[in-house]
Amino acid sequence: MESKSNRIAVLSAVLIAVFSSCEGEKDIVVPFSISTETIEAEAAETKVPITVTSPSPWKAECVDPWCVIVPSSGGPTSSIGTSVIITAVRNDGLERSCDVSIISDSGERAVVRVSQNHATKGLVLEKDQYKVGGETTHLEIPFHCDQPITAKSMDDWLELETITDNTLKLRFGEHLSLLSRTGIIRLGTNTGMSREIRVTQGDGFKDPALYDYLLSRYDADGDGILSKNDLSGLTSLTLDLSDMISPITELEGFECIPRLNALYIYEPYYAFNTSRSLKINGHQSLTVLDFGVDSYYHSSISTIEITNCPQLQKVDFGLGFKLEKAVFKDNPGLQELTLVNPVSSDDVTLKDLVLEGCEGLRNIKIGNAHFEKEQNWGPLPQLRSLELRDFDGIQCLDLSQSAHLESVNLYFGTGSLKYMMIPKNLKTDFKTNVESDITIIYK
Repeated sequence: MESKSNRIAVLSAVLIAVFSSCEGEKDIVVPFSISTETIEAEAAETKVPITVTSPSPWKAECVDPWCVIVPSSGGPTSSIGTSVIITAVRNDGLERSCDVSIISDSGERAVVRVSQNHATKGLVLEKDQYKVGGETTHLEIPFHCDQPITAKSMDDWLELETITDNTLKLRFGEHLSLLSRTGIIRLGTNTGMSREIRVTQGDGFKDPALYDYLLSRYDADGDGILSKNDLSGLTSLTLDLSDMISPITELEGFECIPRLNALYIYEPYYAFNTSRSLKINGHQSLTVLDFGVDSYYHSSISTIEITNCPQLQKVDFGLGFKLEKAVFKDNPGLQELTLVNPVSSDDVTLKDLVLEGCEGLRNIKIGNAHFEKEQNWGPLPQLRSLELRDFDGIQCLDLSQSAHLESVNLYFGTGSLKYMMIPKNLKTDFKTNVESDITIIYK
């Protein structure tokens, strides 16, 4: 019979072995590493696998869209690591490179340098459009071609200075006017290949008719050029589109009026035959955008794009006749939005409305909207009231994050709105005469 002392000795030996084994596993640390630091890709789409090993979670970052990483995060990994595919999409331009950073949660970092060749045949441009400031007077444009080329300027202000095997150098004068100008350089080869490069100089108004309208009213120093100094003190601007000698098509460039607080665009009912577009991006002081408030004024604007205007509070598009698309992004101060197309506007309807980064919206009124795709608005945490008239194309209206919602008025809908989500325990005033029942979901 085995003695008690022997059993204790055997048990002690087993425990020592177990603890030794556990300690040994605990001491194994997976080092942070990547299998390669450089990738050379061909001009065609190239997929290259690499291995990432990390003792903690990791993520991959690259700012260049032509370089794609799948998966872009993972870990912690075993000693075998995780396989990652880095894809360089097809390169139809010049040779390029970028960095892919692999970063672990524990602070370790590694970089993969990805280089990609350009196409070896043909006339290849890095890009065919350039935008420069009014003070810029020289521009170098890289290109690649496997045969001699010729270059010709199609505009007097744009002068060809020199041309080498891979660089085109241009020279031009300062352009202080707020009417930007665009010139064309035409490249060609003896074998018939040709490309055009467009160079736009200056910040300001794209449409000459709008520029002339403002020049005739705000040329403070009388030099025949509308400059930033002429408009530096302007805080309110009213555009009566019927006064313009030539109709405009592009209402752009208002960022050149830095102190502008209110923009009024009025168009009497007899002058709305021209389709127009309005675009304002990054205006830092604009608070009110108004298009007329009674039946005497109409609007022929067909597209609106208002982005990154932090002070904007009110947009009143009271009676539009051609509005089909409206985009509002990153306008956190926007509180009131009115977009109305009358039903009698020859079947012109609002087909798409984008509301992103407009968390301050309190009141929304939309008229004659027949959306071509499901709309995603929000979140709208400050929304108080919503009115939709003559609408179609909304399957689900999600107002579940609108904790201050007080009224929802739905008039003459065609029944496409199936569900509406509102916050729990919220007493909201609903008025509706849509053709089918709406399911209310308290969320």
